[in-house]
Amino acid sequence: VGQIHNLHHLHIEECNSLQSLPKSMHHLKRLKILHLIDLDNVEICPQDVSVFRRLKVLCISNCDKLFPLQAFCQMLRDSVELRSLRLDLDVE
Repeated sequence: VGQIHNLHHLHIEECNSLQSLPKSMHHLKRLKILHLIDLDNVEICPQDVSVFRRLKVLCISNCDKLFPLQAFCQMLRDSVELRSLRLDLDVE
């Protein structure tokens, strides 16, 4: 992922073997739209949250393990460019 610096839109869906987002995602400085859908096993580390701060559109659906709630709330608070947010989370 780190080799495609100019990527603006990334859609990841139904990758059940994926355990984490690529560590090189922080190199995607121009990423503005991110869709994460049906990623049952993906977890994110708090240091990876910086990728999400630059987004204008974020869609998360059925990614129950993706964020620790505290890291997710921090990301939303720091996201100054976010214009559209769609969440479908099962938070207990």
